[in-house]
Amino acid sequence: MLEREYWDVMRACFLAVGLFVVFLGVQTLGVQRFTLKARESAPPVTAGGEAAPGARRVLEPQPWVPWSLMSTGAVVCRNVVARSKVMIEGVEGAAAVATARKRGWKGVI
Repeated sequence: MLEREYWDVMRACFLAVGLFVVFLGVQTLGVQRFTLKARESAPPVTAGGEAAPGARRVLEPQPWVPWSLMSTGAVVCRNVVARSKVMIEGVEGAAAVATARKRGWKGVI
């Protein structure tokens, strides 16, 4: 079995990913479209000496995308929190909770 510190780091990483996905969903909920500008080394110049607008890509998310992102991120965060509350001294699952209650342990990690 891997060290406890490793699992703490993994738990923190999954929590960060879950929160990122939730916030991405919230951002997508508040925006109708995203306009991405293509990178170019030097902008092309028109005949009048002005820079021509670069290539742009417009992304319009479907109505279900924000809700899917927020729910997926929330499920990941919920699982991280629930998993951290159930882990007791290397024993996991419902049996760990039952064992903890029988032994009178109050501290759950």
